[in-house]
Amino acid sequence: AEPSAKVLKSAAEIVLVVLVAAAALPDRSTAHEGDDHGTPAAPVQTPGGTPVKLPSGEVFLPKATQRLLQVRTAPAVVESAKPATELVGTVIADPAHEGRVQAPMDGQIELADGGVSYVGQQVTAGDVLALLAPAMPVYERGTLAQVTADVEGKLRIAEQKLARLTRISGDYIPQREIEDTKTEIESLRQQKRVLEPKNAERLQLQAPVSGIISVATVRAGQVVSARDTLFEIVDPKRLWIEAMGMPGSDDDNPLTEATALDAEGHKIPLTFVGRAPALRHQALPLLFRVDEPHASLGIGSTIKVLVRHGAPVDGIIVPDGAVVRAPNGLPQVWVKVAPERFAPRPVRTAPLDGERVVVTTGLAKGDRVVVGAAELINQVR
Repeated sequence: AEPSAKVLKSAAEIVLVVLVAAAALPDRSTAHEGDDHGTPAAPVQTPGGTPVKLPSGEVFLPKATQRLLQVRTAPAVVESAKPATELVGTVIADPAHEGRVQAPMDGQIELADGGVSYVGQQVTAGDVLALLAPAMPVYERGTLAQVTADVEGKLRIAEQKLARLTRISGDYIPQREIEDTKTEIESLRQQKRVLEPKNAERLQLQAPVSGIISVATVRAGQVVSARDTLFEIVDPKRLWIEAMGMPGSDDDNPLTEATALDAEGHKIPLTFVGRAPALRHQALPLLFRVDEPHASLGIGSTIKVLVRHGAPVDGIIVPDGAVVRAPNGLPQVWVKVAPERFAPRPVRTAPLDGERVVVTTGLAKGDRVVVGAAELINQVR
């Protein structure tokens, strides 16, 4: 019995050593073929039928999705074009078709036949916008009353004298004395008309040009001072734009084309009128005439002006919508590198005419550039 106990003890120790050793080794056992109980490996993402952004930064876009999003591409062609410089402009009225009505003297506003004119009213040159009753100080009123009374007294005396001379007419009264008296009476009557109370006079404030009233700062009964601006009239079909350019920007390189872009993206052609000879805020004011005014243009509003000048540069012209922003904020375009793969390309651009830009670096001749739905591709995550 004793040898059997020793044998069992030795066998138990061997089993214990085997279990400890097995516990120390990594677990590579499998329940059956193909069933691994170890740490599962990360799944490999393979493109299917859903748009997805790949780890390389490219975008997988199935053909069906491309048709749905109306993705369009165009081959990159190197062309020569004059880039544009972006300026900040302000809409102003054409000086030849802008009018201002100021008070010629102190007075009080009164209603005209059609009432006091208002902002937005269409007027024609010569229309009466309001009436102005001149104001008169108290001391002037006293002086005027005294002079008027004196003239009226002399007039009554002259009329009485003429009546006496007329009754005594004949050889006793010279005809010259009668004529002189009549002349004196006519002169006094004229003085009386001139010296009538000034509050009975009304000055007509007339429109100097035809157009629409843009400013009206008067009300009936309002007291105004001399040189106060009461009305401003502009023609909305005749507008200019004043843009601040860099000194000498059009000396050696004349402006060949200018375009304005409003807040809604409308492209408005401009004609260069001239520039001021003196600097303002370290820049030259450039004046442009709006050839086809848009309803969105309001006098005093700020607008973007693209001016083309300088030497031509070589680049690839693409629509403005083809250039999108990368996650880092820099401009980029999408290039089709495979039937269902699109790769981003960082680029450097220059504005052209408000609808197109010139890509100077980042693209090669023959690249299939996405010119339609680039912003939608840029949103795939």
